[in-house]
Amino acid sequence: MSAGRDTLLQRIAADVDALVEPSTHVQPYTVQVGKEMVTRSHRIQFPSLLNQMRDQTHDGTGAPDDDGGSFDTFGSKPPINIQAIDRLAAIHAGVRHWRGRRKLDRLEDELRILVGDCLSMGDDELDVLAHDVGRWVTWARIVTGWTTPPWRPNAECPHCEQRALHVHLADVNALCGHCGATWDRDTIGLLAAHITGSQEAQDHFGGVTPCRSPGVTVG
Repeated sequence: MSAGRDTLLQRIAADVDALVEPSTHVQPYTVQVGKEMVTRSHRIQFPSLLNQMRDQTHDGTGAPDDDGGSFDTFGSKPPINIQAIDRLAAIHAGVRHWRGRRKLDRLEDELRILVGDCLSMGDDELDVLAHDVGRWVTWARIVTGWTTPPWRPNAECPHCEQRALHVHLADVNALCGHCGATWDRDTIGLLAAHITGSQEAQDHFGGVTPCRSPGVTVG
């Protein structure tokens, strides 16, 4: 098994974990104890990315999960997020495609099975799956980014030419809310160059872009 294949398998497993498993954020802080400053940490438990997405598709407290239960995490709940509904449906569709099934059982279980399935895939198929799962994680992180509102640049998406870009500067990723294209740390520079060029053109021509922006190839 090649090192590249090992890397893809590890990336898929890590991305699936991010989608299906809860996470803990450790925030260090400093307090004074006597004459000394002591560093301590505060741990915050977050639901899985999928459950955070589901939390934004329901109004009120205690969003239902796939098993009919509920979870309560952040205290006050955000309003219903249409983009979360759309991207969650897209993830369902993607998993159905890879699992070859018209109807899925619990999404988390199907994703865990997919991690096992990928062991028998060819290298090219594995590379495509790694790209898809990574894109699902990017979607989830952006639409659930309730701590940092996204930057909405006045620029067209290089894929669908719609003004629907959501850029998370802190997480170094971006999403087109119209076509679902994503950019991560490896490809965000391409989008940045596209946005800069688009905005410079708008400034030069008084806010009217004289022609369509050139396409940008992303990974």
